[in-house]
Amino acid sequence: MKAYMDQKEQKMIGHYKILIEENNFDEYDILAFLILIRRHLNDTEYPYIKEFSHLVAHRKRDRGSVNACIAIAKANGYQTEENGKTIRGYHGMQYNEWKKEWKKFGEAFGIIFTDRVIDDLTLCVFSLAQYSQYESQGRLELMLDPSEKLSLVTKDSNPESPYIIYSMFGKFQLCREIMAGHFINAVEAVRSNGELCLRDDEGFVLKHIGNNL
Repeated sequence: MKAYMDQKEQKMIGHYKILIEENNFDEYDILAFLILIRRHLNDTEYPYIKEFSHLVAHRKRDRGSVNACIAIAKANGYQTEENGKTIRGYHGMQYNEWKKEWKKFGEAFGIIFTDRVIDDLTLCVFSLAQYSQYESQGRLELMLDPSEKLSLVTKDSNPESPYIIYSMFGKFQLCREIMAGHFINAVEAVRSNGELCLRDDEGFVLKHIGNNL
C-alpha cells in the first residue's frame, strides 16, 4: 500500500513513524496522521480506522458505523436483546478488532504499533471524537465506566434517551472527581512527564492507572 504514496506523503509518514514508535505523540499529531492516511484506507481492511479518519476530518457525519448505530438504536426504540445488556441491532467497535487493524496497518506501512502505543493512540482518537455530531441526530461523548474503562458512548438528541457504549478500553483513574464519570468539559490528550493523559480547562482529569502526574 505504501507504494501508492507520493514522495511527499512518504516523507510525512516517516515523521509520524518516529513519533509513533517512540510513543511521543499527542492527539494533535494523531489528528494530522489520520487525515494523511485516510485516502489510503479501504472499508474492507480498515473499517474502523477509516471511520475515525473521516470523523476527525468532518466533525458532522452523515454516514459510517457510528451514524448507523445511533439511527438503529432510535429506530428500535432502544429495545435490548434477550440478555438485557445490548441494544438490538447496535454493533459498536470491539477493541480487539480495532487493535488488529492497527497491527495490520503497521505491517503495510512499516510502522511498529506496540500494545501501549495503540492504547495511547486510542486515547487520542476517543478524545478527538468527543462531541462529534451525526446526521442521525446524535453525538459521541466520553465516560469512565465503573470498571475503570474509558467509554466512547453515543447519545441522541432526546434528553431522556440512554447513553450506549460504542467502544471501551483500558484501565484508567480520575485525577479529580467528575459527576458520574461523565466528561462534560471538552478534553484533550496531551503528555505530562512523557505519559499521555486527558486534560480539560481545569487541569488533568484522567490518567492510565499507575501513572504519576
